[in-house]
Amino acid sequence: MNIRDIAKKAGVSYMTVSRVINGSPLVKPKTKLKVETVIAKHNYIPSHSASMIRRKTSNVLGLIMPKLEYSFFEPFINRLCAAARAKQYSLEIFFTDFDINAEEACVHELAARRARGIIIIGAQVHDAVLLKINEYVQNILFIGLPYPSIRSKVRFSYVGFEDDAVTRIAAERLASNGHRNILYVSSKTRPYKITGIDTQRLVGFKKHADALGMRIAGTIELNNDDYDELLSPELLRSTMRDNAVTAAFCENDFAAMKLYRATHDTGIRIPDDLSVIGVDDLFCAKYLTPPLSTIALPYDKTADDIIAFFMTANPKPLRNYYEPVYRDRASIKNIA
Repeated sequence: MNIRDIAKKAGVSYMTVSRVINGSPLVKPKTKLKVETVIAKHNYIPSHSASMIRRKTSNVLGLIMPKLEYSFFEPFINRLCAAARAKQYSLEIFFTDFDINAEEACVHELAARRARGIIIIGAQVHDAVLLKINEYVQNILFIGLPYPSIRSKVRFSYVGFEDDAVTRIAAERLASNGHRNILYVSSKTRPYKITGIDTQRLVGFKKHADALGMRIAGTIELNNDDYDELLSPELLRSTMRDNAVTAAFCENDFAAMKLYRATHDTGIRIPDDLSVIGVDDLFCAKYLTPPLSTIALPYDKTADDIIAFFMTANPKPLRNYYEPVYRDRASIKNIA
């Protein structure tokens, strides 16, 4: 069965069925319902190939990312899927495991299908490839692109957040609660090692801590890619004891969860013995004991802005940086 068969059974024109399928507001509600009833009755699945060729675009959005597990991705993907679905876009997610050839293949596949937009996290693919693809894809957008970057000089869009804002909020919250000796818990990822973002976060936190009369009294480095890694309880105990540590800043919530496990194994109580603040606001952060105070990135605003940008023909790239938001829960104690 094809679109003309549907039109015949519904007693309408071929173009009317086409308008219903493509969500045109020009179809009267009564006619739209009649066509949709016939479509549902015959389990008709429209092929968008022809309309895609005519329009030189499709309703497909591509999200290319290295892997699923990193803590930032979970809340962002959830919100982006909801925002895309609300506007009748199909979001397809590709994982490359840091393989530049796989990333380039994903970009080419989406271009061949005339994707409406491509969102790339942790991009390694060369600018020359993307510029060529840009002839077939309306928008290419990066998430979390370090600034400044060579990519800002070409025609791509990017959204992200300033690490300096994340560390400022964390330092201010700990200082306002009277903490002076801070344990810095890093959680390095492969994208961080490539871009140096973790270094920027450490530098930023030290700068704000110094300005607020605090100090990084100890550091513990964790591996975000090692899901079996446990923080040594003995190392945590000695670091806290030797440096009079009362609070910990964790680079992400995954590092905070590893820290929680170590405090449990050591008998250290959060927040009575150690206050903890994380970054990312994973869905599970509120279910830890005690619930984790953390810094959330504005996932809703970011996702909504991306979809709105993809829906319109914009002469200028989208280039937004967003202010993080503090989630005050129960893992920070006031000792002032």
